[in-house]
Amino acid sequence: MRELFRLILYCLIGAIITTKVIGSVPEPKAAFSVDILNPDIYTYECYVVTASLLIHSQNEVPLQFYNLGEQVPRIASKLTPEQAWKHNNNIADIQQVNVIRNGQSYYQYKIVELGICPISAGTVTIPPIELVLARVNSDGEITDSVTLISEAQYVTVRELPEGIADSVYQNDAYLMIGKYRLEENNPTLGNNHLVGDTIDYQLSILGRGSGFPIELNTVSSQDMEIIVKETFLQDTIQYRALRTKKVFHLQIIPWKKDTLRLSDYISWQYYNPSEKKIKSIRSEKEFYIRGKEIQKPFAIKRPPPEVVFIMDVSNSMMIQDYGGSGRLTAGVDLINQMATKRPHAPIVLFSGAAYLWGTKPLDYDLMNQSRPRGTAIGNALWLAKEILKKSSFQNKRVILVCDGDDTNGKISEVLAAQICSQYDIKVDCVGLGHQGIFPFGYDSAGQIRYVENSFQDASLKKVASITGGQYVWMDNAEEIESVVNKLFP
Repeated sequence: MRELFRLILYCLIGAIITTKVIGSVPEPKAAFSVDILNPDIYTYECYVVTASLLIHSQNEVPLQFYNLGEQVPRIASKLTPEQAWKHNNNIADIQQVNVIRNGQSYYQYKIVELGICPISAGTVTIPPIELVLARVNSDGEITDSVTLISEAQYVTVRELPEGIADSVYQNDAYLMIGKYRLEENNPTLGNNHLVGDTIDYQLSILGRGSGFPIELNTVSSQDMEIIVKETFLQDTIQYRALRTKKVFHLQIIPWKKDTLRLSDYISWQYYNPSEKKIKSIRSEKEFYIRGKEIQKPFAIKRPPPEVVFIMDVSNSMMIQDYGGSGRLTAGVDLINQMATKRPHAPIVLFSGAAYLWGTKPLDYDLMNQSRPRGTAIGNALWLAKEILKKSSFQNKRVILVCDGDDTNGKISEVLAAQICSQYDIKVDCVGLGHQGIFPFGYDSAGQIRYVENSFQDASLKKVASITGGQYVWMDNAEEIESVVNKLFP
């Protein structure tokens, strides 16, 4: 999709680019800069990388950003290694900030800012990256383009000291490296409760790093039950560091009279690289349970499923390139028809984040719901993996219905696919989309808006290949039955 950000930039950077003169028109002195605060880290430790346009405060050559809607994803992809956790700061409003470089005053315009947490040792190489600007005349008309190229940057990622990886919290391709603390809140008044009471409890992990893969498992015993009802994640980049807040909403049900110490059940260990020590955070909460012991209710639990369906509900799924219907409509019909083959299979929905829909059929109201921007394929695959990893089925499968590349995930689709493969989970991918110009909603005047779409399915093919699954492209809505028969012969 094409977007035009009209920001007039008057730029002159004497020390960065040599002036060139074309006739009487000077070539603008501008630079595209990639900056890394901490280029020497351990595996799983995080760094922040920023891509910015730098201009001098006295420039007289007018420029404007051009087509950032296509340039920003390309720039972000070149800044991001595949073997890493990531957080995209999603700069929606480019701001001017005054900075001093080499003793001179510049304007900085941050375009992309990412938090990156590599999971493998070696050198992360950020290649030279192009930023295209439009040169404009005094009437604001575009006359030609200017291409700026950043310098290559490198990050050294060192192996953790011996023994550390086996001693700190692990969840597949993640270790807790950084500095963390725990906050606890008990919305249920008081610490004295009766046997069988439902105790609402909330705890938050705060620290430097990505909180996305940090999990707290449900605890079930004859004495008590801890149920994870909801989790909330807030990753932010502050003071040039990636900071996380992972919130767990819990319900605790005691079955016997006792002093309930949550420290016996809730704790994490992490490695603090600045102190070079393994440290721990654990709950300090205690509840005093009184009353007569009761028997824990017997519950029939459905075994883990064999198949998980994943449906892309990002904004681009609203493009109407399926016979007048949107991709979302075609995808909903496809998922619902496949679900008749596996009626108890859970459905995961995703856009800029992923969440569990459940096993009920999808409906067309999805088209009217607001959702986070982006296409977080990796997040959705990670969630499906969490659902399937305890399944005893030999042929565990994920069926992913999507229209393109991962643009906003905490984990790349390639890394998520590799982790799925470790659990013998095959991922079958169904691509939805076409190249060309198609209707996409309405403008402010109520007129149909058209967009030029560049459908890309290379990442879907790669995910299928890594996991031993198959890739199918659905050309039109009339092919739904044949696609279902191909995936469920």
